[in-house]
Amino acid sequence: MTIIWATFVRQSLEIRAAFPWHFFIGRSLSGVYAALFAYFILQFGFAGEVTEDFRAAVGSSDFYTSAILGAALNVMAVSCLMNVGRTLMNELREGTLPALMLAPGHLPAYFFASWMQQWLRCLLEVAPTLLVGALLGASLLQVSEIDYVLLCLVAMTSLFCMGVLLAWVMIWARDTYLTQNTLFAVLVLVCGVMCPRELLPEPMQWLAQFIPFSHLLDLFRNTVMHQQSWLAQLDVLAWLTGTSISYLLAALLAFRLLARQLNERTFA
Repeated sequence: MTIIWATFVRQSLEIRAAFPWHFFIGRSLSGVYAALFAYFILQFGFAGEVTEDFRAAVGSSDFYTSAILGAALNVMAVSCLMNVGRTLMNELREGTLPALMLAPGHLPAYFFASWMQQWLRCLLEVAPTLLVGALLGASLLQVSEIDYVLLCLVAMTSLFCMGVLLAWVMIWARDTYLTQNTLFAVLVLVCGVMCPRELLPEPMQWLAQFIPFSHLLDLFRNTVMHQQSWLAQLDVLAWLTGTSISYLLAALLAFRLLARQLNERTFA
């Protein structure tokens, strides 16, 4: 618990000093722009109607609600993956990564503190997207507050698992910019943020099955748009749980190998 609290306080002070308010505002506005873009596309591009293919793929003609949920989850993913994924790259740039990897503290506690630290900020960045979407006609109030709390908890937990693996990829590639932006482009194009996955080429649909974010989108849309119960979505939850745990275990194994390599270099 001491490790978690100390890491939480330290990262909060670093973010407050290094990333001022315009960084937070910029990410919030990206979701608002996506919400406005979807609205203009629906009204002026589709004349307020969607095709039969879209209805069959989504199970609804409500394109705007589907797009708003996708945009909001994308903002959440960008925030969580960046904040968790870049933690160790910051340690590397500051020259403290070897000490962190060789310290007696547990790496999972370090990542858990990073995850807790960005919880509130992430939800605040998503709120403007949902607000603009609701004002423009998205049907977001058809489920209870408890469902939303559970959905956010599941989403943040799954994104945390992805973020830990992303942290290792960044350390391995010694890069943050290309790595994270490539990942975000893949999430938007493959996972169905705006366009339903069922309308994508079949190879992309297969790839999406192994990305937890795809199943998060399904979970949110099934719950909010179709009012499906959690029991009715056991297949989605199984895919989400399986892929998330797989990502987390792969990341922990990779970091264990990294720590062993650092030990060998230090005591050689």
